[in-house]
Amino acid sequence: MILTPKELEGVLVYVDYAPLPILKSNATNEQKIIYANYIIERLNENKIDTPFFSKNTSNN
Repeated sequence: MILTPKELEGVLVYVDYAPLPILKSNATNEQKIIYANYIIERLNENKIDTPFFSKNTSNN
């Protein structure tokens, strides 16, 4: 489990309809970067062999 960075305290909203916390609009640019890195880590959690950003190989 990935812990929430201390820099994001007070600027995250936890809601029932979203699996990840949502960043408030009053976040600083530094907090936005930290949030982006945090979300990428959370999305890649338990997916060591499969990167989050992968090519779509379907021909649809």
